[in-house]
Amino acid sequence: MDLRKERTKQNIRDAYMELRKSKPIEKITVKEIADLALINKATFYRHYVDIYQLANEIEDEYIERVVDVIKKGTPVTDLVGYYTSILEDIYISFPFPRKDIKIDKQHKRFMELICERRPDLRDNVEKRVAISAGILGSFIAFSMYHDEDAEEVKRGLTRVAKMLEEAFAK
Repeated sequence: MDLRKERTKQNIRDAYMELRKSKPIEKITVKEIADLALINKATFYRHYVDIYQLANEIEDEYIERVVDVIKKGTPVTDLVGYYTSILEDIYISFPFPRKDIKIDKQHKRFMELICERRPDLRDNVEKRVAISAGILGSFIAFSMYHDEDAEEVKRGLTRVAKMLEEAFAK
């Protein structure tokens, strides 16, 4: 992809994320994104079918960023720190009506990665249930407490991560 196209896409994404800070996705228009990105609407449509495709692409990229950190062998407890450092952007990029989609996408991708690393878990329903409970519980806890003290939320999520690490070290 050429540099101009890449820069235009980044400007579109930045404009969307800026608008998401103050508006739900349903209230954002392509014209607003285009104006903020200093492009015309036709340019937006050269890159995206609609705002939801843009949101979906951003969601997928955030998930893959976290997966890349996991693939580097980052301990789960350190991963919580990384994840909480990008949580504001994640929360902005995954609009509330799409929260269930976000949780399903992240859970599915994390479980795929875990089973790639630990193929023995594919046939162990009990352990997969426990992992799912940790993953899904963490997402839900963050959704409930995302506007609380960030360090306290991080400590709580880290406790869950440590329990999961200890459970699977045995």
